[in-house]
Amino acid sequence: MKNYIVYPVYRMLLRPFFQFLLGIRFLNRKHLKQTPQFILVGNHNSHLDSISLLSMLNFQQFKQTKNVASYDYFGKSSLTKHLTQFWVNGVLIQKKGKKNDGETALEAMDRLLKEGKSLIIFPEGSRGKPGIVGDFKHGVAVLLKQNPGIPFIPVFFDGVGRIMPRGGSFPLPLNSKVIIGSPKYSKSKEIENILEEVRASIFELNPNPMVNHNQFSEEEQFSGVVQTQKQ
Repeated sequence: MKNYIVYPVYRMLLRPFFQFLLGIRFLNRKHLKQTPQFILVGNHNSHLDSISLLSMLNFQQFKQTKNVASYDYFGKSSLTKHLTQFWVNGVLIQKKGKKNDGETALEAMDRLLKEGKSLIIFPEGSRGKPGIVGDFKHGVAVLLKQNPGIPFIPVFFDGVGRIMPRGGSFPLPLNSKVIIGSPKYSKSKEIENILEEVRASIFELNPNPMVNHNQFSEEEQFSGVVQTQKQ
């Protein structure tokens, strides 16, 4: 019943809102139709990232796709927890080592995949500043190794972080793109190699590739160019 309420909101309200009012262009949506189950992975700068992805799915995909979210952030109160679970298909996971309902984060995500669900995962783990990419966590690589029959679909968000960056309350209309790559199956059994495959696949979609990560000014970094975040 829940999906019959929420999906029309995404399909008839949010998708047109993103496209025509905020100026987000969704490129290569055809890749989402090529496989019934997948792990969507992308760079992460805004709450709009996961919502925009959900708005591109058809009904069958929407009801089978779970958006992986931090329990520490979205589980702060009963209200935010239930809103996340209801409106953004959220599955709340604990930080590394912690358990929720007897499962670690990886165990919960692996179970969902084996139940036939698809996942939206941002390997950075949290939102960064627009145009700046943090280190990728190993979780998605572990899941791909444990589920070799499930492809990952890389996504590159170009400029979406400037529409509603971390700390922002209201979205601003700006030209931006959500670029979908083709479904890919990992060719390696080594976690580090799988993670590098995922990372490379995401940034191959970057329309503004950068050779020297230190050669751009702060203003240029915010134009959608990606800079590796220094720790």
